[in-house]
Amino acid sequence: MKINGGKIVLDSYNKKDYINNEYTLQDGTKINESVTARDLGIIMENNASFRSHINKLECVCKKVVSMIFRSFVTRDASVMMPLFKTLVLSRIDYCSVLWAPSSVGELRRVERIQANFTLRLDLARLPNGKRKNYWQRLKELNLYSVQRRFERYSIIYVWKAYHSLVFNPGIVYERSERRGLVCKRPNFSSRLKEESFFVRGPNLFNVLPVEVRDFPCKDPSNAKESTDSFKKHLDKYLKKIPDEPPLSSNYTKYVSGFDLNGKPTNSIVRLNLPPYSNDTL
Repeated sequence: MKINGGKIVLDSYNKKDYINNEYTLQDGTKINESVTARDLGIIMENNASFRSHINKLECVCKKVVSMIFRSFVTRDASVMMPLFKTLVLSRIDYCSVLWAPSSVGELRRVERIQANFTLRLDLARLPNGKRKNYWQRLKELNLYSVQRRFERYSIIYVWKAYHSLVFNPGIVYERSERRGLVCKRPNFSSRLKEESFFVRGPNLFNVLPVEVRDFPCKDPSNAKESTDSFKKHLDKYLKKIPDEPPLSSNYTKYVSGFDLNGKPTNSIVRLNLPPYSNDTL
């Protein structure tokens, strides 16, 4: 089979000057390095960031949200939320294990898609006419913030990779009698690698209680049923952690979670995690 040089894109993450980032096909066609490349719906950038993908996602989701509100007169949550989850949230969740942003600025852009949608629902308005804030709307809708959803998907993928239910991209696991199952945190020297799944996934998984991390895969031959059991177990614990996404700098001062540096955070990688309790799980 001949290779179509017009459909090949070279995306190189190496920036060392002495390495040639060009590729030549057998017919002599030279493939030059590209800044971005679309792969299975995800826009990859040669600087290992996903800003172009987030820009595209934000634009598409806003168009779909506008279409939903133009097409339906009702603002009842029982009608509008299934539409949002099917047409919008599914796009946000798609492959988020790979591209989920860690920077506050980019995370707020994605979070506002959901925040602005819920703001236009009937339940967002109090009897006195004032609007409920985003945290109140999430609680009433029994809905995770986008940030919490991203972290939840990363944890589920790490658990599934350990039990060989999905492809393991290189996560190294360790087990000890004292700590139980944990991931070996890889070394990193750059901010981009620190924000990658190889670092973010193990960090999220390791902060969970040992009873959650060691949840068994009861039936490896039935991946869906085993994963669903773990999801229910994980959700019962995550519901104990306040979900307080900061949409602006003003919200940050009300966030109850603090990271290892003492800064406000909504991530589950925080200092004041709730204890594990068999009564609630």
